[in-house]
Amino acid sequence: MSEKNPSPGKIRLRQKMILVLSGLGLFFVLLEAGLRAGGAGLSLVQEYRNTIALRQKGSCRIMCIGESTTQNQYPALLEKALERKNTGIKFSVIDKGRTGTISSVILSRIESYLNECRPDIVVAMMGVNDYGVHLPHDNAASSKSVAFLRSLRIYKLIRFLGLHVDAKFQWHLLRFFRLRLDQVYASPQDDIENEDAFEECIKSKHKNDHCWVKIGRLNYGRGRLKEAELFFQKALEADPGNDKAYSGLGWVYYSLNDMPKAVAFFNKALKLNSNDDSAYLERARIYDALGRFKQAEEYFIKAIEQNPGQLIVYYWLGRLYHDLGQFPQADACFRKIIELNPLDEMVYFEVGRLSREHGQFPQAEACFNKIIELNPLNEKVYIEAGRLYLEQDKFQEAVKSFEKAAELNPGDAVPYVELSRAYFDRGQFSDEEMCLKRAIQLDPRSDRAYFELGRLCYERQQFVQAEEYFKYALKGKHGDKARVYGALGTIYLQMGRLQAAQECLENASRVRSEFYLPVTAYNFRKLKDILDKRNIKLVCVQYPMRNLEPLKRIFQDNDAGVVFVDNEKTFKNEVKAGSYKEYFTDMFGGDFGHCTNKGNQLLAENIANGILKSLFHE
Repeated sequence: MSEKNPSPGKIRLRQKMILVLSGLGLFFVLLEAGLRAGGAGLSLVQEYRNTIALRQKGSCRIMCIGESTTQNQYPALLEKALERKNTGIKFSVIDKGRTGTISSVILSRIESYLNECRPDIVVAMMGVNDYGVHLPHDNAASSKSVAFLRSLRIYKLIRFLGLHVDAKFQWHLLRFFRLRLDQVYASPQDDIENEDAFEECIKSKHKNDHCWVKIGRLNYGRGRLKEAELFFQKALEADPGNDKAYSGLGWVYYSLNDMPKAVAFFNKALKLNSNDDSAYLERARIYDALGRFKQAEEYFIKAIEQNPGQLIVYYWLGRLYHDLGQFPQADACFRKIIELNPLDEMVYFEVGRLSREHGQFPQAEACFNKIIELNPLNEKVYIEAGRLYLEQDKFQEAVKSFEKAAELNPGDAVPYVELSRAYFDRGQFSDEEMCLKRAIQLDPRSDRAYFELGRLCYERQQFVQAEEYFKYALKGKHGDKARVYGALGTIYLQMGRLQAAQECLENASRVRSEFYLPVTAYNFRKLKDILDKRNIKLVCVQYPMRNLEPLKRIFQDNDAGVVFVDNEKTFKNEVKAGSYKEYFTDMFGGDFGHCTNKGNQLLAENIANGILKSLFHE
């Protein structure tokens, strides 16, 4: 039996499909080539124009921003390093570093700095003091084909447009915002409500999902995470469509620092959320946790419009603005709470912290004193007041505040860790050691106490003991593991154990490449946007000893025009050839510390070379 020949119509259709696909393929190839050529051309033209403009101007103003590793450190040496190159350009370097600050505060001041200094270049080395939950970066490409796809300019264009059309539906900007449900639910009636809700569940033969959610929230508010997880699961057994049970599980895993599971439950809650008036606040909280800040702000505002008397919504919105560096808006939210309820301790706490971060110490102290007036038994305010006094070098007042916090809550390790800092700053190492060991007695899992003990042993040249304490610190769940690996690497360098040092420093780099701090990433990107609008060049400097790639990844394919300065190889080589102490006075960053004069000279030289090579082609 002979085969039937395909009909002419089918042949023509197949030919048309081949032609269409070939045309699309050719279009994308040409588009990719055009984007690459156009991007390279524009970049070269812009760089050429900037270079010519600076050379014609004959001078270049450079503003350095950062923390204590910047203030009175390398900037003065940077100016000398640039002048030694004899480029014919007069360089002036302005030091705008500030000890103890965080990147959000730096960003809140950047516009005033720019107006005051009118720089041509901004050098930024910041983020080491930022705090929060470290989140995973995008998963690395799982195959060569995926890696190739991500390298395409078309892919980057689509991704860039996606970023500006809508906030990404993922957790890239998840910031340090532990929404403690005890601020909402914890009250003297909690245990009674817990029992009442449990009885309701029993009466309904375990089918009342809303009661299980209520019990879950109450347990979460008390810090009983395993119990909370169990009750939220029971709620889902009763009703698999209960969005509040999913969001509750999201908060449980968030507190356990299991971000992939937290994100999965938050996304599920969003899909099920009814989006009615009663759901505004819940949606706002979830959007906030997913890093979808515009939507979070929108729904917080809707929740306020729905019920202007909800103080907790103003608080959360204020925290959102605070963590994004929008301090006037944050202050307005907190002031609104004071207007509605002058006896609210929590808001005075936030206004006090906000004032402290901006160096407004009298206002901060007034807020903390107000809390003490309202509730003399609030031990947390004494801890915060102690930190305030330390920043002002008021040692005795700081010690008294930390001791008072320990007296009010004898089982809390935090006051002793903070008190140890006061003794460390004064060089009273025996008192510091006593406080840290007391903290470990109270909380054997206190990775921060172990780290500080390791650092103390390092200062005493007791490297074996330091190694032991740092290894204990690695066992903690919530500590900065990259910092601890870096500290171990530093110890091994001092001990001459170069292979072990290399392994630890590589582990530190690996952790930093896999995880990042959302608030730091947000502020670097925001800084670039501000400078781009003013046509000011951005020079991003990685801290000494640290790998440059995590800093590059922050910009998510939007790094055009950014100059990156690598301080890893040069510092590691010099430290190996000499000693750590030649280049650093301490190890506060783990794998690096504040630079000695020799270290600052090396840092300044690296930055000068990066500026001249990238911007002036010297």
